[in-house]
Amino acid sequence: CVARMERKAHKRGFGADIIAKTLTGSRDRKVSTWGFENLSTFGLLGAPATRPAWTTGEVADLLDALVEAGCVEAEYVTRTVQTREVTYKEIRSNARTWEVMKGEGEALEMIFPHASKLSRKRPAKGTIQPPGALMATLREIRRQIADQKDVPAYTVASNRTLEDMARLRPTSKRAMLAVHGMGPKRYDQYGSVFIDAIKLYVDEARPG
Repeated sequence: CVARMERKAHKRGFGADIIAKTLTGSRDRKVSTWGFENLSTFGLLGAPATRPAWTTGEVADLLDALVEAGCVEAEYVTRTVQTREVTYKEIRSNARTWEVMKGEGEALEMIFPHASKLSRKRPAKGTIQPPGALMATLREIRRQIADQKDVPAYTVASNRTLEDMARLRPTSKRAMLAVHGMGPKRYDQYGSVFIDAIKLYVDEARPG
């Protein structure tokens, strides 16, 4: 879908929001402005009679997985929108995108950053809570950083960001950037501190 959107618009890269809206068949004005309702992939993840439609959040998770698999690229860009500068993540096609579309190259291997959502089943409340000990450690690190910098804790990392860290246990920059809310700027400020804590937790939890 990303490659077709780029070819249609003669433009490289789009935000996850408009990609998700195109795939789910949204009649949003931004979609029609670009003419994306005429693409063969428009509504591909919409709601046929056999299954519910994907949400934009689920499509965003799928895009994150495609980035992890190297099938598309993600880059944070800053644009001026109505006299205001806005920074957001843009998804772009690459050589691997076209290989996959043509069925060429190595077999596709995907890593789903938010597998619980991509399962298409809503887990019962409380069934996938992150490890309590790790979550407590991450909260304490967040508190210490916030105290040192004299800023609100949520500006360091939101609760959802900490929950994703606890579930995914990222131990590399690449993996940490797949965590909700952990963009390059935040990673540069705090990412390595959280990674060190997660590595220590994983090592201590390893049998033997």
